[in-house]
Amino acid sequence: YDVTITDTIPAGTTFVFATIPGTELGGIVTWLLGPKTAPVNGTVHLIVSVNSYEPWADTVVDYNPGLQKGGGTLPAESMDASQALSADIDNDAAPINFVSLGFGGDLVLGFNNYILDGAGADIHVIETSWGNPTAAAYPEKLEVFASKNGTTWVSLGVQTRSEVSHDNDFDLNGALGWAKYLKLVDATDAAWGGGGSDADGYDVAAVQALHSAPS
Repeated sequence: YDVTITDTIPAGTTFVFATIPGTELGGIVTWLLGPKTAPVNGTVHLIVSVNSYEPWADTVVDYNPGLQKGGGTLPAESMDASQALSADIDNDAAPINFVSLGFGGDLVLGFNNYILDGAGADIHVIETSWGNPTAAAYPEKLEVFASKNGTTWVSLGVQTRSEVSHDNDFDLNGALGWAKYLKLVDATDAAWGGGGSDADGYDVAAVQALHSAPS
């Protein structure tokens, strides 16, 4: 019998080496071993490297800004939703490095890689408030929803911005094994006593998948 062995390069990896006479084409490695008579055995080897990937949000799918506390429109510089993409630029001064949700506003982000349900928190939302006001003074709240397809959503709960870092961690916690989309909804109570009429709700600087894998 003519013996042929094939193997598919796993997603998220790159072909490096295959033992002779293995060849790679289109993500499939083939060994044409020629005629063999049973019983016979042997071993072939395939080496791949794991691609590097970023755990940060990659695309803005939708953005529906809410209003300021006093009912005014958010400043244009606060409505650049792309500020929530990629790694956070950790600064507390101009230029603005975040997007404001506004009271009741929402932002939908897509990830090129999978957000996985791992041990503990799975999603880290980085919030920016210039001047680092306390959570007691600025009790901005955020509800996060997760989805596999961007259509069917599961709530991961509502949190007030952290008193320590101002950031928030959310957990898939068995609701989904993985997700590719996150919806961030401002849940700040407009009746809270702090802040002026120009308070703008939860500000998102970046969103990170704490457990992720290439898709």
